[in-house]
Amino acid sequence: NCSFCTIVNVQGRKMRHRSAPAMLRSIEENHARGFHVYFFTDDNLARSPVWEALFDGLIDLRRRGKPVRFMMQIDTQAWHIPRFVEKAAAAGCYAVFIGMESVNPANLEAAGKKQNKTGEFAGMVAAWHQAHVLVHVGYIIGLPHDTEESVRQDVATLKDEIKVDQASFFMLTP
Repeated sequence: NCSFCTIVNVQGRKMRHRSAPAMLRSIEENHARGFHVYFFTDDNLARSPVWEALFDGLIDLRRRGKPVRFMMQIDTQAWHIPRFVEKAAAAGCYAVFIGMESVNPANLEAAGKKQNKTGEFAGMVAAWHQAHVLVHVGYIIGLPHDTEESVRQDVATLKDEIKVDQASFFMLTP
């Protein structure tokens, strides 16, 4: 229910997904053609009912000498899911894209992004780094409590305190 998001308007409220065996068949066929790197563009792979079966299958492919690497899009709470971070890394995840949106709690509340807990951001990034996974965050500029100075401070916080590896900055637009 994020105020700025188009996902629900474009894709609806029902999660669509392919089965893990179907994805793994495609990945294995593509591997034979020389494709080894993926960006799983699910809006939030951690909420897919097949994430664990997919990761287990990718781990098996890697054990069989078919290394696949991938980036995925997830939410700020995915790192709390038991085994998720560890299995993602073992399955070949090299980077995560996380919709952090802001480090200002007032902005997150104004945007309806109450699940993002700013006090957990550094721990979240550290958990992914411990698994040797890069963290790329999406960040919105132009939320109600942003000022030129607060945005400068937010960038410093992302870099020096939260320690993200990359950030994409998006201007809030109607």
